[in-house]
Amino acid sequence: MKNKHNHFMRLAYEASLKTRFLPDPNPCVGCVIVHNDEIIGEGATQIAGSHHAEIMALKDARMRGHEDLIADAILYVTLEPCSHFGRTPPCTDALISNGIKHVVIASPDPNPIVGGNGIRILRSNGIKVEVGFMLEEVLELNLGFFSRMIRGTPWVRTKIASSLDGRISLTNGQSKWITCEESRNDGHYWRARSSIVLTGVGTVLADNPKLNVRHFNTPRAPLIGIVDRELNIITKPKLSIFSNPKVYVFGEMAKVQDLGLVDLSENIELVGLGCLDDGKLNLSELLEFLNSLQVNEIHLEAGSGLNTSFYEAGLIDELLWYQAPLVLGNCNSPFNIKEVESIPVDNKLEIFDIKSIKNNVRLRIRNTESWGTLLNSLKEMVLCLQA
Repeated sequence: MKNKHNHFMRLAYEASLKTRFLPDPNPCVGCVIVHNDEIIGEGATQIAGSHHAEIMALKDARMRGHEDLIADAILYVTLEPCSHFGRTPPCTDALISNGIKHVVIASPDPNPIVGGNGIRILRSNGIKVEVGFMLEEVLELNLGFFSRMIRGTPWVRTKIASSLDGRISLTNGQSKWITCEESRNDGHYWRARSSIVLTGVGTVLADNPKLNVRHFNTPRAPLIGIVDRELNIITKPKLSIFSNPKVYVFGEMAKVQDLGLVDLSENIELVGLGCLDDGKLNLSELLEFLNSLQVNEIHLEAGSGLNTSFYEAGLIDELLWYQAPLVLGNCNSPFNIKEVESIPVDNKLEIFDIKSIKNNVRLRIRNTESWGTLLNSLKEMVLCLQA
């Protein structure tokens, strides 16, 4: 039976991938309804405020003419059904009213509003519930959502494109692209799944990037954030980055207050942050603000200054590192950090995925503490909820 559950949960997971760029700030969820080992309905969570995966699967089963089979089917879903009224009614109500008798769930929902209540409600209505399948895959797909629910902060992914000797640009500025086109296209996938693309004022002034999503069809555009303590960027409204639907500029609180009701385009919002003793902006406050906006994943594309600030503050959860087979010599590095006195023995970073992209290599490197906190929390929830 476990192999059967794993098989159909894999199909539910694959269903969730079909709308992976849509649901943010909600998680990506997939669902299949199975009768006599045949899928009679399939669905995935839609754009925020629209139907969840379970509702889409039930609708699909009816459209296929299988309404009379639903009550005797097994429903597989990658995340615990919601049990509260939000933008949509509780999915638990729909499962109960449709006579579902057996539900298999990949992961519990760490949202405190749910947090096992969906499973308890289903069981209290006589529905058999099994939980704890493909935890790591579901977590990986929804890192930002799980991070926000468990840690109270978004997941920070830093993208770097470098040469073999770890250089990100020439000092003369003649190095617009180091990596191949295929690597750059892959980078757009990570922009597309993020909630916000964050950069620094230096990168904007040097490269005039738009930082929008290309090569992937998604109606949901990520927010754009620019870290600029002095707020100099707002005097240059014709920069490409300001053509995005929503742009936040993060500056020093005192300077934001001094500007008062400055006349800005409607798509631009200034956000004041406190400063640390070294004069740098308090990036923890930035994350708190983004958390209040229900930002799940932060995609950081910046230069050495902002990269270093995030790294030294211990705020980077993952590195997305593209390397090209080039040696550029003594030029700009992705981090500007003092040389360590000895090789760290307690390194918290691990390379967990290596992918060849044409003649480039993409490394995914994560903070083991960040990942471990989320995964262990889910495992503990599963243990508490397994009947």
